[in-house]
Amino acid sequence: MKLILGAYSQEPSGTPQPVLDRLLSSVIRPLLNYLYHHPDVYFNLHLSSYEIEWLECNHPEINMLIKELCRRGQLDMMTGAYYQAYLSTIPAWERTEQVEKMTTLIRKKYSRRSETIWLFDQLWSPTLINVINLCGLSNVIISPYDRLRKSTLKTAPYSMNELGRSADIYPIDDRYAECVAAFGRGDLSRKDFFTATDAIKPYRDADANVIVLNADQLARGASDGWQIFGRIAERYAGRGVKTAPIGGPLTEQGYLPAGWYGRDSDSFEYSCFQEMVAVNPVYS
Repeated sequence: MKLILGAYSQEPSGTPQPVLDRLLSSVIRPLLNYLYHHPDVYFNLHLSSYEIEWLECNHPEINMLIKELCRRGQLDMMTGAYYQAYLSTIPAWERTEQVEKMTTLIRKKYSRRSETIWLFDQLWSPTLINVINLCGLSNVIISPYDRLRKSTLKTAPYSMNELGRSADIYPIDDRYAECVAAFGRGDLSRKDFFTATDAIKPYRDADANVIVLNADQLARGASDGWQIFGRIAERYAGRGVKTAPIGGPLTEQGYLPAGWYGRDSDSFEYSCFQEMVAVNPVYS
């Protein structure tokens, strides 16, 4: 068993400067510094294209640090939709175009090509496997928590096939994600947050435990919420489980149906994603 550790931020274009400053000071900068001083910890990170360009203009030293961690083979930058589109809702040609544009941005900035995709707001469709293959990607990191049905699907990583094409699905440990979401809303104090997450036991019957957390929610929770990553890495190391990159053959087969996954927002009153779009013009 191995530990796949990571974080993602989804702040869109137009995000207020104070929000970005808080994200940088509370999570991104201290987390990257931690990784730099702990070369045995392997990490996965997703930033929006807007955040990457914002860093380039305002904090180029952070992009330099990310590039160095990538050069060391310690950090993998996850790609996604360049304009943070809901990929399954746009034409097929535009899906590929947006993913390729984001992958190219990452390669140019950090000299490392992505093999893993992050889907904005975790909206998934099996038809995206075709895009994943066309773009030369192999892996999907996504929550197994179906936010509309309030149920958790398969928790162990698995290989998924759709119409002759395949991708490896790495489900995020929803127990951590639930705590982080509550922490970001202010429903958990700092002390209760760390107590709750420290008590979570590994899944022993899986090829890997996948713990990839919402950095935006961590930044809203407290200035030192980033410390959860070091605590997790050290706790797993004490059990003989090290962080490792995504990859390698998976022993299980599975299928992830179309759905809206994760705990990135609280819009749970709808029967499907399309209904949310229909009644909220801001999403159109």
